[in-house]
Amino acid sequence: NYNLKGADWDSVRNQIQAIKEKFEASMVFGESEIAKGKDSALEPCCIPNCTPKPKCCQCTSAL
Repeated sequence: NYNLKGADWDSVRNQIQAIKEKFEASMVFGESEIAKGKDSALEPCCIPNCTPKPKCCQCTSAL
């Protein structure tokens, strides 16, 4: 963090704030990943070195 307190830094703080507000106003949020549902085929394999994948990636305990 930088010490930007004091009147000497007013213009810098104002510029930073304006850029921040412009950026936040232009942000577009992506589609919710949670709303996409669940696909177990995309889960990481709990036994990384097993073969043949994906059949060998059947985990019995929850992590």
